[in-house]
Amino acid sequence: MKNNTPLLALLLLAGTCLVACGGGGTKADGGADSTAVAVSESAGPKPSEQPVTHHYDTNVGKHSYNISVARSVDSIASTVSDDFDQTYYDNVVVVNISRDGQPFFSHTFRKDTFADYLDDNQKQTMVLLGMAYDQSMSGGSRLSLTARVGEPCVGEGPAFLIEVPLSGGAFSIVRDTRVADEVDAYVTQDDSLSRQ
Repeated sequence: MKNNTPLLALLLLAGTCLVACGGGGTKADGGADSTAVAVSESAGPKPSEQPVTHHYDTNVGKHSYNISVARSVDSIASTVSDDFDQTYYDNVVVVNISRDGQPFFSHTFRKDTFADYLDDNQKQTMVLLGMAYDQSMSGGSRLSLTARVGEPCVGEGPAFLIEVPLSGGAFSIVRDTRVADEVDAYVTQDDSLSRQ
C-alpha cells in the first residue's frame, strides 16, 4: 500500500490556508459602514499560512532520527500580492534533525532556497507553503522532506524533494513530480466515490 502521508500533509497545509484566508474578519453591524470594514480587513500584509510545528520519529539503519519541521511567518522576506491586491507575508521553515539524540542537521528554508527552480512570476507571486517529512522516499542513504511553493490561499505550485544525506554533507533539491500525479489520482478516486 502506498504511503500518502506527504500528500495528506500538503493537502492539510492547503486546507489550513483556506481556513486562514476564508474569513475571520469582523462582521459589520446593520448600521455600520461595511466599506470601512472591507478596507480595514485588507489593510496591511496577512500571514499566508498559520505557524505550525510537526515532529516525526523514524529509524533508518541502526539509527533513530527525530525530525522537527517548524513553519512561521517570514516578516523579513518580500511580501507577495494576489489578484485582489491582498498582500501576504512569506513563510520560513526551520528543520532540525537529531540522530540518536545528538544534533545531526539544521537548516532554515525560505522561498529563496528554491529560487533556481522558480520563474520570475513564481518568485513574485508565490510563498513557501510548508514542508513535511516523506517516509516513503527516505531510507538507505538519505532522509527526504517534501516542500511546496505556491500561491497564498490557493496552494497550487511546484513541489520539491529535499534530500538530506545520512553520511552528512549538503542537502540537495529535486523537483517532486509525484505530487501532481497523486493529487490527480486522489481527485479521480474521490470523484468516483462520490458518484456511487
